[in-house]
Amino acid sequence: MAKTEEELAADLAAAKAAQFAGMTAIELDIDQVSRVASQVDIGPDSGAVYEAGKLYVPAALASAVSAADPDDDKPRLLSYAAARRFVIETGGVTVNGAEIDTSRDSQAMITGAYAYSQANPSEAIKFKAASGWVTLDAATLAAIATAVGAHVQACFATEASVAADIDAGTITTPAEIDAADWPA
Repeated sequence: MAKTEEELAADLAAAKAAQFAGMTAIELDIDQVSRVASQVDIGPDSGAVYEAGKLYVPAALASAVSAADPDDDKPRLLSYAAARRFVIETGGVTVNGAEIDTSRDSQAMITGAYAYSQANPSEAIKFKAASGWVTLDAATLAAIATAVGAHVQACFATEASVAADIDAGTITTPAEIDAADWPA
């Protein structure tokens, strides 16, 4: 025999009660959940569930989530600014018309080649660029290393300025972070 609507509703309510047993329900809108998630680890492995305007969290997370400020967007904005800096920092730089890779690996390789060239200034340095093999002298390698270092430092300086503006409340959106004076 088929169940009535009332019986189905009761079964659904019982299943939900079982699913959320031992969890604390905190009323938050979806934007607030995003802000809380930037302050407390409530990722997919945490057991937290958002449903119908409530964030259900395991008892072990309840006090941390309750202590988080759901209206504080600063942690999310600071994370966004750091991610923006990383993308620009590792996105490359042009030096004397040549595109230079500024990934973290490339930064390390350039630093090593520069250090070697300083210890051996008369030796030609073989380096594999994105365009193929190149031979660099110490002065050219110094120019590249200096340009890469300046690019990286400019990225961090911009992030520091953006972070200060986020803390001061003068930057309040990701669009304002994007509009900051990031290095080209």
